[in-house]
Amino acid sequence: MGDPGGFLSPSAPIAIIAAAVSWMLLFAAIVAVPWVRPWWLRGLVGAAAGTILAAVWLYFILFTQLPPS
Repeated sequence: MGDPGGFLSPSAPIAIIAAAVSWMLLFAAIVAVPWVRPWWLRGLVGAAAGTILAAVWLYFILFTQLPPS
């Protein structure tokens, strides 16, 4: 009974969309600011940071259960 958690959860599509949007926002913010000259290095750092943020979002939304209230 209850939410099965993980990718079988009814909130899985929302979690995947939230992770993708957070990835795009963080990637765009890092790539847009020219803090280092080569554009590919900014893209690499943005992709790495966005991937970490998206993984954290997915983990907390899909794989942690709130206690029943």
